[in-house]
Amino acid sequence: MNLRQMEYLLMIVETRNISRAAERCYISQSGMSQQLASMERELGAALFRRVNNELCPTREGEIYIRYAREILGLHARARRELEECSRPAKRRILIGVSPERGNAMMQQIFPLFRQSFPEVQLRIIEGHQKELEQMVCDRVIDISEASYTPQITSSISRLVRNMDLFPERILLILPKLPYYQEKLARLGAGEPESVVDLRDFQNENFILPTEVRVRLRSVVDWALREAGISPCITLETSNNVSALNFVADGSGLSFIPQSYMYSMYAQTDQIYYRAVRQNPYWIRAMIHRKDSPLTDAEKRLVDIIRDFWKPVTRRLMEDNRTGPALPGLLSAGYQ
Repeated sequence: MNLRQMEYLLMIVETRNISRAAERCYISQSGMSQQLASMERELGAALFRRVNNELCPTREGEIYIRYAREILGLHARARRELEECSRPAKRRILIGVSPERGNAMMQQIFPLFRQSFPEVQLRIIEGHQKELEQMVCDRVIDISEASYTPQITSSISRLVRNMDLFPERILLILPKLPYYQEKLARLGAGEPESVVDLRDFQNENFILPTEVRVRLRSVVDWALREAGISPCITLETSNNVSALNFVADGSGLSFIPQSYMYSMYAQTDQIYYRAVRQNPYWIRAMIHRKDSPLTDAEKRLVDIIRDFWKPVTRRLMEDNRTGPALPGLLSAGYQ
């Protein structure tokens, strides 16, 4: 088995579908099926089973996938170290960020970082948090944006060290239509600082984060379980801005990290934002592998990122003094 086949294997894991994996790898569906069949013949075991029309790893598949990730991670690390040997004066940091706010953040902080370390090259890798965390674990990238949820066991890998930035509520968002204006008023939740109970919305249509790829979905699912409801899911999306747009158009309700309320995407003239009694939240952080200490340049980059988020952190602290308690909100680390 070669490295390319391992990459195909991990793409099938990510997409849970042969045709989508083939499309992402720029090969035909039949070619991807042949590659998988070849791998299974070589290993003498089935790597996937079909569950609800999705491909899920078998026990043998999970074992091999774990080692394939390690092998690809070591290969990427070796290539990087070889590049650094051939260009000793050129240093580089690979940083993982979200395709929306993370990229916008990097545009603003890059000049500050260059002032401190003009000889260090930054390479930005965009992706969803689950994918980026795995890339840190696999040593493919050095540091990354991340979020973890204390209420959920093992919400972040034990291989990484988290450098907390701020805690953040996950808010329910509703379209500003007369129906929801009347409903919020009837529930005594007409004011922006009001708190709603998800049980009062169990019969509404919801737009949720994509289940497979997006960490926000695990937080949302936790809140729905706490409320004891299984809402009608009419649409899933891996893009928070898309969720905001669908809600603004009146397509349903959704959930969004609170800091989006202060962003250019907020659409507060078309969307109600409400804290939730079940209290879903996460802690935004930067992460790196525990066994890979930060360089001086990486420490400086994290400090600049922390400074970038300070205005949002202060506003979150002010707005979250009401509503369900948010653990750690007033601790010194978030001042």
